[in-house]
Amino acid sequence: MKKILLALVVGVLFFACSEEDEVAHREAKLFSMTFAFGEAIIDEENGRLYIDVPQDVNLVTLMPEIEISKGATIYPPAGVALDFSNPVNFTITSEDGSTKKVYTAQAYKPIAEFSVYNASAFSSENLTVEKAKGATIEVYLRREDVDTGGVYRTLTCNEEGKVSFHGDPEVEYCIVASHEKASNIKDGYLVKGVIDSEEALNQYKYIDPEAKIGELMIGDVNGDARITEEDKTNCYWLYTWPKGIINKYAFYIVE
Repeated sequence: MKKILLALVVGVLFFACSEEDEVAHREAKLFSMTFAFGEAIIDEENGRLYIDVPQDVNLVTLMPEIEISKGATIYPPAGVALDFSNPVNFTITSEDGSTKKVYTAQAYKPIAEFSVYNASAFSSENLTVEKAKGATIEVYLRREDVDTGGVYRTLTCNEEGKVSFHGDPEVEYCIVASHEKASNIKDGYLVKGVIDSEEALNQYKYIDPEAKIGELMIGDVNGDARITEEDKTNCYWLYTWPKGIINKYAFYIVE
């Protein structure tokens, strides 16, 4: 009886191991792509790789080190210099040749620096804002993506409430800044800034003649020099201008 049980256990283990090996042989997956300056961000669901490249690095001669499924092959191969000035498609083929997956890698230089400030406690008695350490910047490609949750990139601010954004200077991005319950969109309107001085008040009075120091600046989204229902929005449209430099943007979030 003991011999029969032992034989059954061995058989089950052998079958399980064989099945695992078979699955492993069919796998075609990219686990990491690393460069001298850092690691690519992998979007497994959409088969995309985002490579944030420092400003002074030449895109034409980047050499990635790549980790893929055991026994699988990749083309172009790892360890050779590649031109990332345009998107590069990497094709991974499983060990048994039955599975192929293509990852599209895109390299981006920094085009913007974001600073996020929490103005939840801002008032006429408290004309200060806090650096929003750990705030989140969600980047979208279309305005409707904000409502459907189709985030393109998610960035996290450092201790100073700052984060760099690497992207395409020819693309207009939709930005939502937040931290816990605070956001740069309040009641459907964009929080553009705070009125913390006479100078800020004078700059904003052309939009709201009744504005006072200690109040929030609301974004005149449609540019008609007044705040109406037509100025409601779900994000901030990012236009990186002028081109070729790292533009700086400040976002104010409130609860």
